[in-house]
Amino acid sequence: HYPLRRQRQMCIRDSDRVVRGGSWTQLPAACRAADRAHRSADDSGNFIGLRPVYYAGPDTDEFVTVPAGSFVMGSASAEYGRSGDESQHLVNISKAFRMSKTEVTYAKWQQVRERAAQYGYTDLNFGSNGRFGSFVGDSGKSPATNVNWFDVIKWCNLRSQVEGRTPAYYTVPSFGAGNVMKVGVAKPYVDWNANGYRLPTEAEWEYACRAGTTTAYYTGDYDGTALTSNVSRAAVYWGNFSERGFFGVAFVGTKVPNAFGLYDMHGNAFEWCWDEYGTYDSSATVDPKGPSTASTNRTVRSGFWCDHASGVRSAKRGSWWWGSSSQELGFRTVFSETTNAAQVLAAAPSGYVLVNAGTFVMGSPTTEIGRRANETQRQVTLTKSFLISKTELTWGDWSSVRANAAAYGFNDMFSGSSGSDTGGASNQQPVTNVTWWDAVKWCNLRSLMEGKTPAYYTSVSYTHLRAHETEADI
Repeated sequence: HYPLRRQRQMCIRDSDRVVRGGSWTQLPAACRAADRAHRSADDSGNFIGLRPVYYAGPDTDEFVTVPAGSFVMGSASAEYGRSGDESQHLVNISKAFRMSKTEVTYAKWQQVRERAAQYGYTDLNFGSNGRFGSFVGDSGKSPATNVNWFDVIKWCNLRSQVEGRTPAYYTVPSFGAGNVMKVGVAKPYVDWNANGYRLPTEAEWEYACRAGTTTAYYTGDYDGTALTSNVSRAAVYWGNFSERGFFGVAFVGTKVPNAFGLYDMHGNAFEWCWDEYGTYDSSATVDPKGPSTASTNRTVRSGFWCDHASGVRSAKRGSWWWGSSSQELGFRTVFSETTNAAQVLAAAPSGYVLVNAGTFVMGSPTTEIGRRANETQRQVTLTKSFLISKTELTWGDWSSVRANAAAYGFNDMFSGSSGSDTGGASNQQPVTNVTWWDAVKWCNLRSLMEGKTPAYYTSVSYTHLRAHETEADI
């Protein structure tokens, strides 16, 4: 999405709006990096413009960061419901990664799958809406099910290509753009350094599920099956069927998340992992990826809605033939947290630069010339990298997007002006004479035109902001 950080460039904040950068009308003190000013959101003038930014990755509401770290994989010998294939061993996950908060929904599956023919994917399964079947129900909340392991592998590659990421799965060990796995059922080769979507390894899955815990569930150890028990708080499983009132998987995200912000890691739908199913290595390992044999069985995790409490534990393992599909079997995806800057910029619109996440001191020292009292210094950390326009938004770019306003239902966006002080319109001059509201709606319009998720809404229920309102939620 294109949120706002906008010749004096408008920024989002409280009732009045912050403006930064100074303008051609002001003295040097007002053009300092730390200088702060404010205007009413309804103000416009030939000295106020904007500069858009956007996040390079997928929608932040869809994924959480799982930090690198070590943990003990498997279960203690005394754990309730323990199976014999859960021998404990130390595992180090050496790199942070991003993981989808919930099982991938049927709506997301279909949204990506609709692009299959365009990219040469000719045998990708339709899948099903997990809760009600293929054609009924709220697909935005139901897990995608009835997809086999190969369907998921190819879907991950397709989504990677649609979003300009490097696919993870290939038909030959040398990788290469011409060898992306798009069809068939041959065991793929994995580029573990790619920034595209993939299935988690079994170790990544359990590490993410535990989120620092050592108990049977991320909510605690087994303490019975009451609706207030540890397992019932975290899992959709047989023991809390009574609160659902139907057989089958539930909507995603209905139970409490773990410390990383992940839902449904206990129960609801089985989840495919990358690994062949096999015996654990008893020694300490770094980033294990499972055995490498001719096996066609793949590990599944989490258990499912009809399992008993022992079947939805953090350490519980399962095995399915890789060609299997079922109404109880879904998946979630991961991708590399560290994205190559060249890859991000290659997929970005022209005229944007990458600003890396990091920490800085915001404000100005007391000895700085022209300093204002509202520039108190403090340390600020920006946790996500973003792309920002190299220049103030031009009148040409403003007008080319605004020309599509009516088609998308934006009916009160001001035409703006070229910032030229000669009176002649120039596409290369900054756009001016736009209010904060105009700037916010322009960002939403451009986001919709480019298939991005809009940033600004009329309420916390996220109805797109298209016309003038009294406030906007991000």
